[in-house]
Amino acid sequence: MLKVLGALLVIMGCTGFGAAYREDMKQVLFNTRSLLMILELLKSEIAYSKATLPEACRMTAGRMEEPYRSSLLKIYEIMKTNRGLPFDKVWRQEMGKCLQTVLIGKKERELFQQFSHNTGFADNRMQIKALEQYCDMFAQSVRKQEENMENKAKVVMSMGFISGIFLTIVLL
Repeated sequence: MLKVLGALLVIMGCTGFGAAYREDMKQVLFNTRSLLMILELLKSEIAYSKATLPEACRMTAGRMEEPYRSSLLKIYEIMKTNRGLPFDKVWRQEMGKCLQTVLIGKKERELFQQFSHNTGFADNRMQIKALEQYCDMFAQSVRKQEENMENKAKVVMSMGFISGIFLTIVLL
């Protein structure tokens, strides 16, 4: 009786590990979508409100959840105090801290931090063009993740269950 109970617990544990991994994959997709939304909102604020990048960060912060909200507000505050720091450096520093706290792919993390390097700080057209380019890259990344998500999720769940059965056989 105890062997059967132990076998069921091992199988359930391995299946649960697969389910946790699947949830991590969903969280990565959610966070990638959030980064895309930040870029789209920044582009919108610059294009239609004629806001500067720091002002666009402040306006975008009001529409985002944590940890993005506080990072965007911090960027605005640092740039507002005019400490002589370039926007690129402030963006990389604050978004680097922010992205350390969220599950995100390495490629997306680097791409998001690189965004500020390719913007002309004073030229709205250059900023909009750079934001459009990065929005396209993130949209492509989201589509790719969505396409792979369903198949990978099934494989992960199946492998969790199968590994539980295999481990049970080995232990018995």
